[in-house]
Amino acid sequence: MADSIGSIGESMATGATAHAEASKHRTDSKERQAQAKLDVTKQLMQDRKDDKREQREHELRMEQARSAAQAELLKAVMGSKQQPPAAQSASAAPEQPSPGTRIEKLKSLLNRGLISEEEFNSKKVSILAEC
Repeated sequence: MADSIGSIGESMATGATAHAEASKHRTDSKERQAQAKLDVTKQLMQDRKDDKREQREHELRMEQARSAAQAELLKAVMGSKQQPPAAQSASAAPEQPSPGTRIEKLKSLLNRGLISEEEFNSKKVSILAEC
């Protein structure tokens, strides 16, 4: 009988140890899952930051391209009038676009949203006044 009591005690101890190990295994598993979720969240946050940075860079490039296009079109519209007087006399006088062509280019700027309606009308009046 003493052997059976000892055997029962050993079985209980073994069962308790197995239970403790299973509990520890579940805890470790939950910690790994929590860490995995945290890692995914961190990656998503980093991706979002990267997307915002890329969007800002894209917007900056678009604004620079818009400014360059506006400057180029304004230069084309203005013709040789933007050259300093010394540069005009030193070079052969290039033909200035006709007033109609200049107004069409201005209209193109307006349609593309690169100049306002007021700027368009003001410049159109000055072009027509030169005629």
